[in-house]
Amino acid sequence: MRNRSNFFQHLLFILIAQLIVVSAAIAEQEKIIIHAVDYPPYSIEKPTKNNLRGFDVEVVIEAFRRAGINAQVEFMPWPRIMMRTEQGKTAAALSCAKNPNRDHFIYYSDPISNSTSSYIATQNYDGDIPRTLLDGIGKKIVVSVGYVNELELKEAKIPYHSAVNDIAALNILLKRNFDFFYSTKEYLRYITSGQKIASEIKYFDLKKLPFHLCFSKKWPPSKVMISKFNKGLAEIKAEGTYDKIHAKYQ
Repeated sequence: MRNRSNFFQHLLFILIAQLIVVSAAIAEQEKIIIHAVDYPPYSIEKPTKNNLRGFDVEVVIEAFRRAGINAQVEFMPWPRIMMRTEQGKTAAALSCAKNPNRDHFIYYSDPISNSTSSYIATQNYDGDIPRTLLDGIGKKIVVSVGYVNELELKEAKIPYHSAVNDIAALNILLKRNFDFFYSTKEYLRYITSGQKIASEIKYFDLKKLPFHLCFSKKWPPSKVMISKFNKGLAEIKAEGTYDKIHAKYQ
């Protein structure tokens, strides 16, 4: 009888342990911490105007809410976000563009927004008008380190100077006789709006680039979460909430 009792006690212990593991997994899937870089109007670390947090931040939080998931966004430098995503220490990165260099460690959500990749020049630039990325060959180009813009220049074997962030790159363009700053038009227009600097630069648009929520392949719940997120995203697009969020930033 004692052996039988010990057997059932052992079996009960195993069942309880399995229940704890399953419960922990479910709890983990009911919340998610997303890491983003300060990149208005897509994501805004310190909202100052009408408490706007960035349309990508608002869209992601609302899409997850529709799926019953509490999403929180925390900020850190982009190179660190990408490193942590590759290691599985960050669940998902915002806002993130597709690139072959990232494919081995990222699952991409359905598109959440779009950006315009542009060569930005000073108003004094009077050279040939660039229409493709390759038109930058032979020009002095500055780009922010770690973003997809740098990856594209590297893949195209176009020489460039790297800067620690977009503000530093913009200063280099204006003060060091560079031809182009390769960046995102929407971001530059947002941060220079109402400033004198806005009248000192012009844009040569090259292409539209979708942004995604990028899930780490090494984060165990990623496949489940991306499915729930895409479903929530489709819902808010279909019933108009997505457009209402973006309208606040126009």
